Amino acid sequence: MSVGTNDAALAQMLEKHRMSYVKRGLTAGVLSGMTWGLQGVLLWSLVLCFGPFAIPYSYSFYAGLVAAVSVAALHDFVASCWILLMDAVTGRIKEIPRALKTRPGRLAVFACLFGGPLGMGGYVIGMYLAGVTYALAISAVYPAIGAILGRIVLKERINVRVWIGIIACLIGAVLVGWAPPEAATSGSQFYLGIAFACCPAVGWAAEGVISCFGMDMIDPDIAIWIREFFSSLIAMCTTVIGISIFAAAITGGVEVLDVDGTTVNYALHWYTGWQMFFTAFADVNSLIWIIIAAASGGFSYVFWYRALNMVGTGRAMAFNVTYALWSVPAGYLANLITPLYGWENGYAATGLMLAGVAIITIGAILVVINPKELFQLRNVG
Repeated sequence: MSVGTNDAALAQMLEKHRMSYVKRGLTAGVLSGMTWGLQGVLLWSLVLCFGPFAIPYSYSFYAGLVAAVSVAALHDFVASCWILLMDAVTGRIKEIPRALKTRPGRLAVFACLFGGPLGMGGYVIGMYLAGVTYALAISAVYPAIGAILGRIVLKERINVRVWIGIIACLIGAVLVGWAPPEAATSGSQFYLGIAFACCPAVGWAAEGVISCFGMDMIDPDIAIWIREFFSSLIAMCTTVIGISIFAAAITGGVEVLDVDGTTVNYALHWYTGWQMFFTAFADVNSLIWIIIAAASGGFSYVFWYRALNMVGTGRAMAFNVTYALWSVPAGYLANLITPLYGWENGYAATGLMLAGVAIITIGAILVVINPKELFQLRNVG
């Protein structure tokens, strides 16, 4: 066999390996969207319906807000435990103290201010008030906001394709928020939920911009743990206490609830959110479903970071933002699970919602990548 033939065979083997690598990266991107869409549905239809969250979620407004932010902090804490376990198994756990001493590590903690209290807190409150797919759809606008922030902070150019994507995201957001679903109990609460769902769009966009200043220099699995753990810690010290104080002040410390025809006085204090957080660990159903939801959310980040590394930011983000679409089949799946616990989930997708979700997804993809390059496996940077 000639040298030229050997070279050709070697080049073919390398290309085959590279294509396999890229396909795994694209798969990771798809999985990041699927698992985040599933996570949202699990939080909305199951986690919030058990233990200390059940009565506030089903029968109140102010206590329900406290429950929502407590669940957000709980999710990130349990997700950090999953990631810590993964880091321990892979031998990376010893890198955490070293990473926290570096500038990129400190930037990762700073980014959690936006991704945790603002992002995750607004995300779960948005789901609580407006419904899971509506909140996920509005939050999926974050690439468009990230592009605008990148233009302001990083002086990045915005070309025609990106502007079209940004405008499409805005149109889709208007469609999603145009009218509450038929099952909504209050139109005013629905629109308030849409407003809160804008918080993760801003928070996650800001988190991404901050990440550009150095977080990528940390081992991705370490960066994920820092993000999840400090997100929960900061949320516990800010939004959970803040919303608890707000609820207690507005209600005078007691919210009167009508629980299936029975009047219940629900006490609210500055520490009520903390009570919910820790009490959840003593309720079997709460604990089971938060572990499952946090696994879905935590490993969504794992898939997301791996996709970033394997196929680049554009393709990874393009697949990740499909999570609003994935929440639709996940919502109907939850409709099959909740009757096992004695209640109907009541999830339903309206035509206007689906149209808005689809337009937002297309717009977000246009923001982050040229559609012609989306499935192109060659010359992937």
